[in-house]
Amino acid sequence: MTVFTPYRGRSIRCWDVRRCGDWRLKVYGLTARGEALPARALAAALAQLKDWLPASLAADTPGVGFLILHTSDEAQLSLLNWWTLTSRLHQRAFRSRLDTPEHFEAYPVEHGALGIAELAVLCFERQAWIDTVSAAAAPNLDHYLAWTVNVDV
Repeated sequence: MTVFTPYRGRSIRCWDVRRCGDWRLKVYGLTARGEALPARALAAALAQLKDWLPASLAADTPGVGFLILHTSDEAQLSLLNWWTLTSRLHQRAFRSRLDTPEHFEAYPVEHGALGIAELAVLCFERQAWIDTVSAAAAPNLDHYLAWTVNVDV
């Protein structure tokens, strides 16, 4: 018999929209309800953005996306996502131990970096991209960046 780990609800909060060179990113924190995102993890992820993002914008890359910082039961995850004008979402994942949340290492996505809470952010961001950019009569990146989600899931 397979035993599943019971789902624990999470709080999703957009902390900020950050600029990093030519990039603008929404910064989301995911934590167990009532818990704070570790300040060391947030500071370390923001400091490493310039190393994690592509060095220059490709012709089809408008320089917008979102960062998800998730304090899971097992690790601190940092999921960096950015859009192309062809509506493709690129992702890089990083992970650190809970006792050293500032020491992120690359984490292959095939290892299962996405959980239910991350999928809630991805679903929201997909719709925000469609409504403000890819299917909008007048695509507007500022409107995309202003449209954020804050919810308990």
